[in-house]
Amino acid sequence: MKNLGIFLFIFSLIYLFFMVPQIGSDVQTFVILDKDFNTDNAKLYPYLIGIIIFLISILMIIKGLIIKEKPQVSNSSRIYLHKAKDVGILIVISLIYIILLEPLGFFIMTPVCLAVFSWFFGLRKWSGFILEPILITIIVYVGFELLMKVQLPKGILERIFY
Repeated sequence: MKNLGIFLFIFSLIYLFFMVPQIGSDVQTFVILDKDFNTDNAKLYPYLIGIIIFLISILMIIKGLIIKEKPQVSNSSRIYLHKAKDVGILIVISLIYIILLEPLGFFIMTPVCLAVFSWFFGLRKWSGFILEPILITIIVYVGFELLMKVQLPKGILERIFY
């Protein structure tokens, strides 16, 4: 915990003092539910994220100093091989998602990919397998398309509905 905290602490300092200042400043107007919101600085959210990472890293360092973790030693290399296989499968699923996202679209690929991930991680209930991927897709759509005005890939639905 302490080592990860130190890494995040250093990363947050680099992020806050070297990366975020490179972002250009401009005034943007966002329309959310027929109301105009002006942001005077495009650096606001990156700075907030950097500060949150900074604070979490400090808490992780303090927790690592207070609570001494005992290293866990595993004698079986089969566990690592099994985990490596799982990571490989997840990477393949993610690559398939990325490749098919543009032609099939966000509304088709995202619930399918989330359902596959849910099944892979052992969720077999219909709520975790069907309902949650659809709800997550709707939440992401509202956040990106409606609130932030970021276009998501429409895919084949663009030819049908637009």
